[in-house]
Amino acid sequence: MSILNPMPEPVLKDNFVYRGLFAGCVPVYLGDLKDEEVGICAQNGTPELMLSLAIILMEFGGNAAFALGFKPKDPRGWNPIWITSRIDKKPLAKDPDYLNYMKSPTIKDESKP
Repeated sequence: MSILNPMPEPVLKDNFVYRGLFAGCVPVYLGDLKDEEVGICAQNGTPELMLSLAIILMEFGGNAAFALGFKPKDPRGWNPIWITSRIDKKPLAKDPDYLNYMKSPTIKDESKP
């Protein structure tokens, strides 16, 4: 959220479910994975500017790599969000939404008919 104005704990738990990393370096909070558009915001203590810059760099880098013909090895495609834990401290290994998220491809694997 912000360094000087952190998100209160009750608001955090009402709006977000997971902690993660965007582009492997920016700590973020993530909303429910079942939603069509998953909410994302920088974690408390992380400047919003870091998230904005990472989004711009990932957008440019992803588009440049795609234009040059690189294909992602991960069948889920270019996924810049890595989920690291749940906000409520429950284990990820028993979370059905997380397990479905990890299994579901977002792009079609062209090597299989």
